[in-house]
Amino acid sequence: MTWFLLAVEVLLDFVALVLAIMLIAGAAGNRLRLWWGAMVLMASGMLLHNNLMWLLGYYEPSAPTLGYGLLVARRMVEWFVVVTPAFLYPLATLRPAYLTPLRFVSLLIPVGVITLVTICYYWFDGYTTELNSLADVLGNLQQFNVQLRLVLFVASLVIPIVYLLIPVLGHFSSVRRRATLKMSVFVALQLFILVYYAAFTLFPTRFLFDTYGMVIVVFAIYGSALHLMYENPLSHRMEKGEEAKSAPENKKALTGAEALFGKMSVYFENNASYTNPAYTLRDMAGDLGAKQLHVVEAIKNSGFAGFKDYLSYLRVEHFKRLAGKDKGLSVKELMNISGFTSRSSFYRIFTEFEGTTPSGFMSALGGKSLPE
Repeated sequence: MTWFLLAVEVLLDFVALVLAIMLIAGAAGNRLRLWWGAMVLMASGMLLHNNLMWLLGYYEPSAPTLGYGLLVARRMVEWFVVVTPAFLYPLATLRPAYLTPLRFVSLLIPVGVITLVTICYYWFDGYTTELNSLADVLGNLQQFNVQLRLVLFVASLVIPIVYLLIPVLGHFSSVRRRATLKMSVFVALQLFILVYYAAFTLFPTRFLFDTYGMVIVVFAIYGSALHLMYENPLSHRMEKGEEAKSAPENKKALTGAEALFGKMSVYFENNASYTNPAYTLRDMAGDLGAKQLHVVEAIKNSGFAGFKDYLSYLRVEHFKRLAGKDKGLSVKELMNISGFTSRSSFYRIFTEFEGTTPSGFMSALGGKSLPE
């Protein structure tokens, strides 16, 4: 790896690490943001460690377990453990209430089992056959370590693809969100990284060796930037009409989460306590006489990313109602009355929900379009 590329990648690793810490610290009940931050923290930490080892001369390019060889077990294990969980993220963002921590862990069981078998083999001094070409792979298929590495490689490609297909192939009776253009870009980047990983594992070159980690960390930075700007950047909550078209009618009795969300909707139609800028999840649970955990579950079951996403929705709806009633108020006045304190955050959130700026919305109503 050239010194220039190494320096650039170390810098990018550090940036990704800082963004991950910011996401985790500012998650505030948004499990999606917390999960993404945790995954980026792990990936950037691993890449930063590896690059510092290269920088300090602890790793040598000629070492079969770290260099240009084919089907390098260490490299595949790192991918399998650190990167593969990110392919569950489209499912998490489309179904916030579905991918609970228990389901998340359950879906990762195949990853854990295959990784554990591989680690145990090498932990107990398993023999490593050096593979420098596809001919070497074919000529050593009788070797157990080669067979194990092939299984690991195939699984590291198939399982991420299956994760991406779950939202398409799976049956969900409650469809609450629809993918955005950002989701398409996100998935396309994931598939590109998957192809890059396959090429690097089977056809390693100096260029792929020097840029493999950089491709992953750039993707991590892109996803982190999106999650710092938006509560759930990859999908939008569907309105009731859209839900009816996208899912079969469900005539079953309401679940506890659905009943609680109905109670929440009725309560906030008559109480605008959410317009208090200091309103918290604890306050909401107290108003509803429910546990915070149940409130969050009800919010996510209805298609919101979390408490902050739902709170923003309530405030945007309040802004729209007031704008329709009193056209003499400016955007800034309505923004403050609705509970927003930051103009930049308000404009970003309003545009995300409505597809237009507050000024554009006000102009369409015939009110004041200027923020003053």
